[in-house]
Amino acid sequence: SGWGQAFASNYQINTIDDEDSVVFEIQFKGKVDDGTLNVNVENGMVTISGRQVQKSQDNEEGSWVHFSSSSSFSQSFSVPYGVDENNVQIKNQGNKVILTFPKKAQEV
Repeated sequence: SGWGQAFASNYQINTIDDEDSVVFEIQFKGKVDDGTLNVNVENGMVTISGRQVQKSQDNEEGSWVHFSSSSSFSQSFSVPYGVDENNVQIKNQGNKVILTFPKKAQEV
């Protein structure tokens, strides 16, 4: 299974499976452009997409040099078995997104 593995060179997913929930921490190695991050959970799939923009400037020999690059990303993975995908909590923390799926009650 692909849990906890990097899904591209600029992103990594860490998974925490505890008694009450399954938590995905998606760590971005760069800043995700404000307003472009989209997290969609439906039909048993999680899709994360957005755009990263990297900008820098440097003063070389009295001249300012500006660099800018942009890349888009999209990644989908299955919702874990036994969780309630309709009650997922999504927290955006700049370069990290945390998805918390509560586990369904076990039937006896």
